[in-house]
Order: sequence, then structure tokens, then C-alpha cells
Amino acid sequence: MLVRAGLSYVAWTQIIPAVFGWMFAGMMLIAIVFVGMDARGENPAVALQAFAERFPGISSSVGAWFESRVTPSVEAATDQDTFAVHLDEIDFWNAATYVWFWLSLAGAIIGFVWRMIFGIRPRRTLQRKLLLAGGACAVFSATLFLSLLALPPSFEGGLSSWVTISVSAGLIVLALTSWSIACAHGLDSVADALASYDDELARH
Repeated sequence: MLVRAGLSYVAWTQIIPAVFGWMFAGMMLIAIVFVGMDARGENPAVALQAFAERFPGISSSVGAWFESRVTPSVEAATDQDTFAVHLDEIDFWNAATYVWFWLSLAGAIIGFVWRMIFGIRPRRTLQRKLLLAGGACAVFSATLFLSLLALPPSFEGGLSSWVTISVSAGLIVLALTSWSIACAHGLDSVADALASYDDELARH
């Protein structure tokens, strides 16, 4: 039981890098869209505010939290003329490792609780998982290409440049996702084999 729980945690440590990769890919798409809007004379802040107004409950809660937690700290630091952020490479990796550890632990716990409530579902084959990842990366590359293509002509780069950037970014995300899926799938297979072995022992 403990060995399987440990394997589940290690499997999640391999999944989290892919999650980070997709988060970065999404942020990159958003940044390109905002840059294009700014270059066309549109105000990204106004567009974001208009989008947030569609969800008044969430936007008001986030705004209240920001005003109560972040704004006083920034104002106090600014008044003392000591507001500065010093983040070196060691701090960055320490923070990334900390987040990686807790997200992996949270994923393993959620997976354990899910199996306890709903039971163990048949796992998808590795080929099926990789095909789904490939399709998602193809959609990401196409979306990135369309976002780059929508940039104003003032941006340097032609069709070939946008294709190269889109395909390269998609392949990088695909490689990271495939590595995470393959490692997690292998660890899950070992955990399933151990579970089957335990069941055989229990029958005898």
C-alpha cells in the first residue's frame, strides 16, 4: 500500500512539469494576443475588465482580496522606500521545487481519494494518451500561428517565421508532455502490477 502510494506520488512529480509547460504555453498565447491588441491601439486592460465584468462574483472577490492583502503591503513598502524584489536563481529554483512538491502531493492525494470513492477505472493505453497529447499540441500550434498571423504588419517576421515559431513551440510542449506521460504511465503500470500481486497473495 505504501509502495503504491509512493509510486503514485512519483508519477505525479513527472506530470507536474507538463502542467507547468501548458501553463507557460497559455501565458504565451495570452501575451501575444495582448501585444497585438496594444499594437492595434486597443487597450488590453479595458478588454480584460470587460471580460471580468461577465463574472461579477469572481471579479469582485478577486478585487476585494487584492485590495485587502496586496495593496496595503505595497503601499507600506512604498512609504518606507524599501519596496524591491530580489529574486536570484537559487530563490527561483527553491520556489519551483516547493510548488512542484506540493502540487505533486496534492495530485497524489486527490487521485487516491478519487479511487477510494469511484473505484479504479481502466487506464488508457500509452498510445491513446500520446495521441491525445499530440492532438492538443497540434491545436496549440495552430492557435499560436493564428495569433501570430493576427499581429499588425509592423511586427518583423513573415509567414515562414510564424510557422517556424508555432511548430517549434508545439514540438517543445509535445516533447515535455510525452516525457511526462510516458514516465507516469510506466510508474502506474508498476503500481498496477503490485496491486495485482497483492490481490493474488490475498486469495491464497
